[in-house]
Amino acid sequence: MKIMARSWPHDVTLPDPTLPLRDRLRHLLDYVRLAPSIRNSQPWRLRLGDAWVELHAERARALPVADPAGRGLTISCGAALAFLKVAAHAAGLATAIERLPGGPDKPDLLARLTITGEAKPATEEPWLLQAMPKRRTHRGVFSSHRVSPSLLRRLVALADAHGAPITLVEGPGRQVLLELAEDADRAQRRDPAFARELAAWVAPGRPGLGLPAHEDELEAIAAGAPTRLRAFAWAEPGDDPEAPTLRPARGPELDEGAPVLALLTTHGDDPEWHLRAGETLARVLLRGRVDHLWASFFGPLVEVERTRAALRERLGLAGWPQVALRLGYAGDVAPTPRLDLAEVLEEA
Repeated sequence: MKIMARSWPHDVTLPDPTLPLRDRLRHLLDYVRLAPSIRNSQPWRLRLGDAWVELHAERARALPVADPAGRGLTISCGAALAFLKVAAHAAGLATAIERLPGGPDKPDLLARLTITGEAKPATEEPWLLQAMPKRRTHRGVFSSHRVSPSLLRRLVALADAHGAPITLVEGPGRQVLLELAEDADRAQRRDPAFARELAAWVAPGRPGLGLPAHEDELEAIAAGAPTRLRAFAWAEPGDDPEAPTLRPARGPELDEGAPVLALLTTHGDDPEWHLRAGETLARVLLRGRVDHLWASFFGPLVEVERTRAALRERLGLAGWPQVALRLGYAGDVAPTPRLDLAEVLEEA
């Protein structure tokens, strides 16, 4: 799938500080589009005022089978909110955030960010902004190169500081997590409604949205067979690590191909906590990319409520698992498509 250059900027520029604030915000919103989202559905709508931005859920891009309660949608919108906050701070703008300001009357109004003045950015925020166009979900082969314990400690501390702790899954817990991930994947693959929904998000016809797929991907989805879109791809030693030699990782390969397994959890399990999970996830992913770390997701594990509950019980988690991550090092990958800013932006 061809990606238009304007849809995924390669370089980050800060807006001219002499421009009106509204124009500076519009410039920064172009990077918000690059936030991660479930199935690359980009389920947000941005509303721009003179000194504020509202973040709305876009239910037309929801996934009613994989995400019936909208938890993944809200986590995705939380990631977009974090991208907005980081971009504003990197540009020297101080912010105040209201979460769920619409209350029960306006449940799709998930957040409002207001510019409250000028502020010197924190040391890391310009780096996080520069990492935005370099961040993507890496569904390819990870190397066996060990991730620095000091980097992992920084990511854990970062997540703690933003309200959604990360648990590094080690020892026997790794096998528990991977067994449950395979169980969840099988459950989804056996569901014809899920297969139709997933196919709709990899098939052509959704410009700027969804998951780019190889030729055999739709056939695998329709047949209920394993697919690299569900976990990650694998290549035998000596194989060329480019399509079509890649195939879905299975069995022990799931363990071997995941240098680090991590769970992002929250203390509660309501929309405000889901927003915070997305905000924390975005910062962790960006901070990882600053140090050349890639990530991909074990989506089925937290999308199937039965396995999500089993994960919490069997690993003795204090909070609710919201995101399951695979972290490691690898070569670069092409970005997924993105909607243009005009397609997600409304001017107030």
